Amino acid sequence: MMRNLHANIMILRSLMRFSRLSIVVLAAAACIVSLTGCGSKGPLYLRDSPPPGTKLPKPPAPVPVPYPADPADTPDKKQD
Repeated sequence: MMRNLHANIMILRSLMRFSRLSIVVLAAAACIVSLTGCGSKGPLYLRDSPPPGTKLPKPPAPVPVPYPADPADTPDKKQD
């Protein structure tokens, strides 16, 4: 009985060491990932609209596509 208890305690200790190590590794990885944006120059932002004084050119108006010609209306075909 005592041997099993000792073996279980040893297994639990090794698991606790592994979990502590994994927490430290994950925390270090999170710090590294969060600091990757620090090399950028200037403020980080998403522009919703252009700055005042700039005017973007309007895109060209869409051109409608005509319907295909009806084969019965074409003068090339003879109707019998």
